Amino acid sequence: MITNLRNTIWGRLKDLASAKVVQLCAAGVPSANTGKNIAGKGSLYTDITAGDIYINKGTILAPSWTKANALSSDVLTQTDARDVATTGMTDFYLFADSNGRLAQVFLVSASALPANASNYVTISVTNLGKSGTGTASMLSPSEANTTKAQPLPAGTPRLLELTPVGNDLLVEKYDRIRIRVAVSGTLPNVVTGVQFALDIAN
Repeated sequence: MITNLRNTIWGRLKDLASAKVVQLCAAGVPSANTGKNIAGKGSLYTDITAGDIYINKGTILAPSWTKANALSSDVLTQTDARDVATTGMTDFYLFADSNGRLAQVFLVSASALPANASNYVTISVTNLGKSGTGTASMLSPSEANTTKAQPLPAGTPRLLELTPVGNDLLVEKYDRIRIRVAVSGTLPNVVTGVQFALDIAN
């Protein structure tokens, strides 16, 4: 989970461990300069006038804010926080709370993991269905969902890349969803407080 957070007088939610802002709020639509140098990729911005949510799909130096699906019609489900060991696999499980389509998957951890081409994690999300035997892969099998080239900073939400196969994103109420963190090689440290949030659009 994200720990050690505080609200600031500027409408920011900040991770004190990394000094990065993970959520901002202000009146109006975010601009290209909103959150520049302070809000990394995957950070959230709330327009308190319209009530819209935006996600930074750019970088900390060049933010690019994209409007998220309206949360009033979405269901956000999150896992408990668990530690990921230096080898092997760690599985997280969720039940879908409603029918819909997977819109976003976020990952956050309490400790950091550096990028490494040989020792890294790969994240997958599989809809097991009600029978528990389903195989629909809900994330893209690309390096975007690994730490080969992109590190995992402490306390900074990371938006994962969904599969381009639209039908594999469909869920029904009570479907069992497995999130798997598979280690290749041996990680340099245990990754503590790993947690996932799934946004299912109705």
